[in-house]
Amino acid sequence: MPPANARWHLCTPPDRPGAIAIVQVSGDVNAAFGALGMPPLPAGGMGVRDLAGIDRGLVARHGDDVLLLMPHGGTEVVRQLSEALVRAGLCRADAALSP
Repeated sequence: MPPANARWHLCTPPDRPGAIAIVQVSGDVNAAFGALGMPPLPAGGMGVRDLAGIDRGLVARHGDDVLLLMPHGGTEVVRQLSEALVRAGLCRADAALSP
């Protein structure tokens, strides 16, 4: 079942490559882990995970409902990961703000 109560937003500039990008997932992060095919982490945990077959990156769970995905920050990696999050059923938190 898609994580309808999980949403994400990109915390780093989408059009500027960098060493690391940061994507915040909030809401039902347990469902988000499952939708992305990642083993879950406990609150306060972190580890390196496969990010939807696109990259390997650091994943940190800050609480019951906040998760940070930190892939490499190249624009193509960020674009592909963004698309994978949408395909997995996560809603983009700032979609209402996009033109």
